[in-house]
Amino acid sequence: IAKIYSGIWRENELVLGESYQAGTLSYSGKFGDVTTLEKALAGDVIAMFDMGNFCLSQNQGKEGIGWLEKSAAQNYGQAIYMLGNLHMQGIFVPKDEQKSHIV
Repeated sequence: IAKIYSGIWRENELVLGESYQAGTLSYSGKFGDVTTLEKALAGDVIAMFDMGNFCLSQNQGKEGIGWLEKSAAQNYGQAIYMLGNLHMQGIFVPKDEQKSHIV
């Protein structure tokens, strides 16, 4: 994966790619197929959101939050809403009610 996407990944994609190559993160189902990863790496906001959900479901908090933040940065409403809820409840991020209203 690293060779295929050379130059277009950031920290989260690199960690995700390494996890996939090491076999510690598998892709199956709605959120985890390789096509979704390819779309997310190419900048598709819905795929980024899906990858965020998938990573969170696998307890890969750092990667999941990273994907959600990328999707939210492009004004994807579901990602913005989910990040706000995660901050409100302190799940995968420090609890921060003030930040939950800003996200």
